[in-house]
Amino acid sequence: MKPTHIAIQDTVLLLDLLQAALIVPTFQLSFTYCITDFVWDWLDTNHQKQLQPYIKQGKLIVLESTAEDSEAIGELLRLNPRFTMEECSVYYVARTNKWPMLTSCKCLYTWVYVPPMQLLNITWLFKQLLMQASLTKKTALEAVDRLVLVNPRLRVECAALKRLWTRSSSEIKVVE
Repeated sequence: MKPTHIAIQDTVLLLDLLQAALIVPTFQLSFTYCITDFVWDWLDTNHQKQLQPYIKQGKLIVLESTAEDSEAIGELLRLNPRFTMEECSVYYVARTNKWPMLTSCKCLYTWVYVPPMQLLNITWLFKQLLMQASLTKKTALEAVDRLVLVNPRLRVECAALKRLWTRSSSEIKVVE
């Protein structure tokens, strides 16, 4: 079953999409993206302003944390000190609502969450962009190059995507 809501793990992914000029096609996909007020507050004013149109369209939801939420998030942070408050808040919201969580890089994608949840990565996002946003192969390759420039931690995943696409002559096939 295809998800309708996707929690975005942290600010880095939003910044990567903004800087790599992928935010418009990402928000053209059929999903509603969700972040917490902790993630929103971490963004600077300029980035918040760039994301405002997507909030108005209902494509990006900023979930306000209650006192009860904050307490649960604080407990998650205490139990998982390698995560940030923002990451714990998104994990909490995703787990509570049974939404998958979109991560920005392989190191975050491979972290073990307890309880486990569905994690989506950059490969999954590009597959969706190619299928739903109708990116061309050329445009996708250019976007991958931009993404690596803004976030070098994505170089391994992006290199794998490029190898796959350049080997494919007639159709882009992206593995999940």
